[in-house]
Amino acid sequence: MRVAITGVLRAMKKTEQRLSVLLAILGPCLCSGAAMAAPSFTFTTLDDPSGFNGTRAQDVSGGVVVGWYQGYGTHGFLYNGSTYTTLDVPSAAPYGNTMAYGISGNNVVGVYGDVSQICHGFIYNGSTYTTLDDPLETGTSAGSGTYAYGISGNEVVGFYYNGGNEYAYLYNGSTYTTLNGPSGAFNTLACGISGNDIVGTCEDASGIHGFLYNGSTYTKLDDPSGIGNTWASGIFGGNIVGSYTDSSGKTHGFIYNGSTYTTLDDPLGTGGTYLSGISGGRMVGTYVDSSGSSHGFVASTPEPSTLALFGAGALGLLAYAWRRKRVSA
Repeated sequence: MRVAITGVLRAMKKTEQRLSVLLAILGPCLCSGAAMAAPSFTFTTLDDPSGFNGTRAQDVSGGVVVGWYQGYGTHGFLYNGSTYTTLDVPSAAPYGNTMAYGISGNNVVGVYGDVSQICHGFIYNGSTYTTLDDPLETGTSAGSGTYAYGISGNEVVGFYYNGGNEYAYLYNGSTYTTLNGPSGAFNTLACGISGNDIVGTCEDASGIHGFLYNGSTYTKLDDPSGIGNTWASGIFGGNIVGSYTDSSGKTHGFIYNGSTYTTLDDPLGTGGTYLSGISGGRMVGTYVDSSGSSHGFVASTPEPSTLALFGAGALGLLAYAWRRKRVSA
């Protein structure tokens, strides 16, 4: 019996040593997210079955994606992971002229064109479409008007035309507030909102820049890999997504965490990748393939709980080995 117990203790000792090594490796990862290697992204193409002339994914909320496709006309869509649902504003021009750009919970915002090709923003709550027209909008030519691009809770951002220029706005459900953009900007588009933070794009004498507005201060965003053309399109918490153009004229998506720009290119996007929306570990956008066709995509990261569960299991096994050793002794 003594020999048997001694053999068990030796085996337990080896197990404890192995688990100690494992814990030493995993420990920094479990205690500090910064110590973990950046996860790779999984890309999934989204093609609305009705969009034989292209599909564009614009925003995501949880697992639901919105965007628009071109078939017989232009139509918004909502994709819940298994089913594509077409979104057409009833007052849009015949054959469909609706584009969905933003989503927050059950609310979708976007743009539609009327029979005169004047654009109007809209909000859709799952049953009713409501038109959004900034009262300062004075556009009269085709394509001018009011655009709704982003939504967070009950707040909507976008831009409107006035005197040939574009002005960003914030709409809180009752009041439109003009956002003038960084100093020197003569065209400003608000594209995404998360809490009190708004991102968008502005144009000044030096080129096209992304921007972040925190309610009081504008900060220009310029991807260092670009050549003066950077667009900020979406924000979630402290992460901003958008696109930039490099010196060869090709467009790339980017993620900016407040200090570092990281390029994100769909592997099939030989003609360019455009990032437009983010929600947690999911990002959406559009890539252009070698034939020039547009496709929506979702770029997702592994769930962070996977590593946490693995680490918790290792810790539990180590604790179990220690208890067995103490009891056996």
